[in-house]
Amino acid sequence: MPEVESIKGVGTALEQTLAEIRDRQILIDADRHGQVDVLTTANPPNLDVALSTRASETTLAALKNALASVGTDKFRTSIIDALPEGTNKIGSVDVDNLLNPHPVKLTPEDRLLNANQYSGTFAPTAAGSTTIISAVAGKVIRVCDFSLWNSGTADVGVRLYFGTSGKNLFKGKLAPKTGIVKSFVRPWESNASDSLVLYLDAAGTVDYCIGAVQA
Repeated sequence: MPEVESIKGVGTALEQTLAEIRDRQILIDADRHGQVDVLTTANPPNLDVALSTRASETTLAALKNALASVGTDKFRTSIIDALPEGTNKIGSVDVDNLLNPHPVKLTPEDRLLNANQYSGTFAPTAAGSTTIISAVAGKVIRVCDFSLWNSGTADVGVRLYFGTSGKNLFKGKLAPKTGIVKSFVRPWESNASDSLVLYLDAAGTVDYCIGAVQA
């Protein structure tokens, strides 16, 4: 009968399909999920790299420890190597004096380390002046310290001042073999384009030494 032959054909095909499934060894787990062995997979970009090029657990732990004390959105850094020479500024520095709890703020130009020394002897035969630091357009003079010494044999009136503004750093009379030494906590600053001048009100001999920065 045709119907019987058709049913037999379906049965034969079903047996062949089951045999193929058996031959392909598709495993079924306890939850009736099929288990498949994958022989090859496509390699995503940048995945095929040596494991040594990836950050190791030790490296990540070191980073975590280094940042452990970091505040929110802030990094704390320690300078290990010497800074290169140059004119770049890191910023102002607060110096705490153990004897004075108030910090003294110094900018790089104010430091005595950067001061130039201007020294010499002024010995006019009559009242007169000499320019110790000539004016430079746009630049100011910051005097950190100075000394004046009367090496002559008579009293002499001495004036150390900025030439254009007339601002005095010192004005007084020095007896023979006496002098004055002055150091400023904060440098004495001129106006821009000013000079530094030494004046004697009579003939005499005065030795001077000036620590100053012109910038």
